Amino acid sequence: MPALPSGPAEATLPWSWYSDPELLRREQERIFGHGWQYAGPAEQSPSPAGRTERWGPLVFANADADAPPLAETLGPLPGFVAAAGIDVDSLRFRRRSEFELACNWKIAVENYLECYHCPTAHPGFSAIVDVSPDAYRLETHELTSSQFGPTKNGGGPVEGQFHWVWPATKVYALPGPPNLAAGPVTPLGPERSSGWLDYFFPAKVSDAEVEELLAFDDQVGLEDRSLVESVQAGVTSGLLEGGRLLPESERLLAHFQRLVREALA
Repeated sequence: MPALPSGPAEATLPWSWYSDPELLRREQERIFGHGWQYAGPAEQSPSPAGRTERWGPLVFANADADAPPLAETLGPLPGFVAAAGIDVDSLRFRRRSEFELACNWKIAVENYLECYHCPTAHPGFSAIVDVSPDAYRLETHELTSSQFGPTKNGGGPVEGQFHWVWPATKVYALPGPPNLAAGPVTPLGPERSSGWLDYFFPAKVSDAEVEELLAFDDQVGLEDRSLVESVQAGVTSGLLEGGRLLPESERLLAHFQRLVREALA
């Protein structure tokens, strides 16, 4: 595990960056115009604009024809997934879940990148995944970050691992049978975002197992919706200019925000 910062707290992005239309225009050009974003399952033959590459059944797209290969962005992520016993080439698309959120795209990403809110906000999730600081592992890499949560009391061959790929793609495995979920977050406006999650399982996983696991994930998503939308209301209130990030529990947020700053510099 690479060394991670443990010094003084970093300043957050300015709160105005979560509602400024001009900043969003720059993000569309400098961030989304050059980053790899999950585009859909290969079996549905998506035809997104720009360059495409595959990782197993997952198709990624990049508007920049000169962008480095997808493998350079994914870094160690495929190895983490394989080490969990998930053979991506055996996975088949089973369901898509779509959503819209009344929040800036960065808030949606940042909510995904920390789990110290999990014991309070996600009691069902925390009853299955060990989110205690001593057990829940965090890692950052060049253009990805990862969270690893051991499963309490067994629960299946796969333990929870939750990855993020710059700029706004989630890739994760839920505790239970072999599975993988992937989906992008896309800005609709300065204070609104959308996205979807595609769920993949080997053919041998039954429909009943799939539905049970996805009902679990849907519940977590509903709980997160109220969180991110309340955060958006807070940052647009104008009461504060910014805040400070907690060095340990928000280290993945700090990594993400540094990449945003660098892209917009």
